[in-house]
Amino acid sequence: MDDSLAELFDGAINLELKVGGLYALFQQHLLPDQDFWGQLALEEKKHAALLMSCRDVSMALWQFPAGLLPKFPRILYDGNSRIQTLIDKFSLTPPDRVLAFTTALELENSAGELHYQLAMTRPADSSLMKIFQELNNGDRDHYRRIKKYMEENAISTASYQEAAGNTVAGA
Repeated sequence: MDDSLAELFDGAINLELKVGGLYALFQQHLLPDQDFWGQLALEEKKHAALLMSCRDVSMALWQFPAGLLPKFPRILYDGNSRIQTLIDKFSLTPPDRVLAFTTALELENSAGELHYQLAMTRPADSSLMKIFQELNNGDRDHYRRIKKYMEENAISTASYQEAAGNTVAGA
């Protein structure tokens, strides 16, 4: 595996772990939604573990399913930096429910997560990609689940764009 592919894998793994860490932080501070955030945090850790497995297999076989990771490491670097800023900020001042959910919606809608989702909906072009798709079949659409949870629990989405613009984009 060349260094640029290894860099992409490492960046994608780190992104999943950071998002999982952010959700674990929400779990710790937002007790009414503790189980929901805990489940999402666990799923993000599973995504990272699967990426680690794919990295290890790809390194051994010199193959990699096309379309799984963004083409440019900068996207991953920027995403990881942005999420770390959010973790630092929310560690000092925990968010309220609306801010946590709107932040999660924005993250799940970001370029890295969207690319991941697109890769999971493409036809399997290798046995490795097929296994990856099957393992992640139940965890794919966090954005939809977050939105649904918000609606079911009367968490206002009216301020979503304003809060997301002030939180994630401005982080």
